[in-house]
Amino acid sequence: MLEQFITSVQAKTPQEIEQNAAELVGLLADMDITDDIRKKMVLDASKIAHITDSVTTRTAFLRSYYRIHKNGVKSDGRAGSAVIEITRHCPKHCPNCYLHASDNRMISDDALDAILKYIRHHCKHIFLTGGEPLTDKRVFRLAADNPDIVFFVFSNGMLIDLSMAQTIAGLGNLITILGIDGDCAAMHDGILKGANSFDEVNRAIDNLNAAKAAWGYLSVVTRLNATTVLSPEFVLSMRRRGAIMARYLEFMPTGKKADLRLFPSAQDYWQMEKRKREIIERNEIYLQDTSQNKCRGLLFFSADGSIKNCPFFHYAKHNVAGGHIREKVADTIRDWCLSDHIGECPLYSAPIRFRQHLSSCGWKPTVNFEEEYLTNPETAETIAGIYQSFLNLKSREHHDS
Repeated sequence: MLEQFITSVQAKTPQEIEQNAAELVGLLADMDITDDIRKKMVLDASKIAHITDSVTTRTAFLRSYYRIHKNGVKSDGRAGSAVIEITRHCPKHCPNCYLHASDNRMISDDALDAILKYIRHHCKHIFLTGGEPLTDKRVFRLAADNPDIVFFVFSNGMLIDLSMAQTIAGLGNLITILGIDGDCAAMHDGILKGANSFDEVNRAIDNLNAAKAAWGYLSVVTRLNATTVLSPEFVLSMRRRGAIMARYLEFMPTGKKADLRLFPSAQDYWQMEKRKREIIERNEIYLQDTSQNKCRGLLFFSADGSIKNCPFFHYAKHNVAGGHIREKVADTIRDWCLSDHIGECPLYSAPIRFRQHLSSCGWKPTVNFEEEYLTNPETAETIAGIYQSFLNLKSREHHDS
């Protein structure tokens, strides 16, 4: 019955789905789900029809929505998301990579299987990262073997030729999220990605579009590109190029030497927060609402099996080895949320104090280098000062409005 429902809605317009809602709910009548879930499935079908007209992508999302509802997954946004670092291998060596990986480690098949069993019952949104995840051909097997999970793959695009784009399109449940940090080579290459990266990502877009594969973009917001990548014009240009979704992350000065020139100013940070709300409210492009009053982290499974709670904080207390992932995840989040800090983000608010708090809870480094923003008092104080200025600006504008 699910496949009949999917066949009935996968080529319909949102308006046609809404006009025939009662009939579509009836197609799910014989399935062992509640009437509330049946109605949610029709709403989901309309939602994804607004985002893409790709039949394979719509089909993948509808299977994923059914899994989510059937398994009772309630959490959304960051709380309902998980990131899997499937490999640390990457052909590029971007100067400001969040990981600065020095090895080509791949997550083990056993760890990957255990993580997927957990994710299937506890997460809505699953992201694959690296390294460059598309260097690991298991990505395509994962998608083929799990048609009811949509995998969002963060990629620099350099490996996406037409053949790979056609494979991605045929699967439907692999959505490539391309790193795009500017509207020209000087900005994109010069700030974060390195020479020729802008040309590579544009070739990837052309190939994905030629194959009719769904894709989105991720922009890392820095002091040097914030005005551009947050502008309505940039969002519109990405949508016109074919992007179906967007993500924005503020630059974090991870690594041995923090490049504070790139750290967003208080005004940049406030502009990013406002623009993310506007993009969602104005439906400029699909953008997941990841805001939280107090950060609960973002579940992150490292290539070594460590259970982290943020891509930019290279410490962990637990590993997926030995099982009991649900209990370990709960303990990880509990430690994280016991931090005493102002604002949403503990890494901005009080980097060193936050590290000390989690170290006292038994967290250990997962990288073999010290990170300046977590160990150098002057650097940590600079970051905390910028963040406090952002909070002051936010408070004043809220008060004035």
